[in-house]
Amino acid sequence: MTSGDFWEEQFKDRIEAHDFAGRLIRKNEYGKQSECGWTLDHILPLAMNGPDTWDNIQITHWETNEKKAGKNTFEANGKRFQVKRIENLFDEDKMATYPYKRCHKQYCVVLIE
Repeated sequence: MTSGDFWEEQFKDRIEAHDFAGRLIRKNEYGKQSECGWTLDHILPLAMNGPDTWDNIQITHWETNEKKAGKNTFEANGKRFQVKRIENLFDEDKMATYPYKRCHKQYCVVLIE
């Protein structure tokens, strides 16, 4: 699957979207360190034994990805987040904006308030 195919799976025919941290990304700016550039990120980092599979990948702004790095709890765009397994979510967990459930992800990012 190419990055363009992955974008279409996640965001359909949209040319702009926001990553889970609220940063604007544009379909044609994959791999660019630009204002709206984006990359593919392992939701549960490989450094934490996350699987290298499509259901553990999400699209993030390149700056969000740099802030997240190999961490489970992190700050990005002025907000604190944590990676959780979807089946272990509590009622009070606020899932970050991203089509995690629609795209059949095992892990997601939740907002820590």
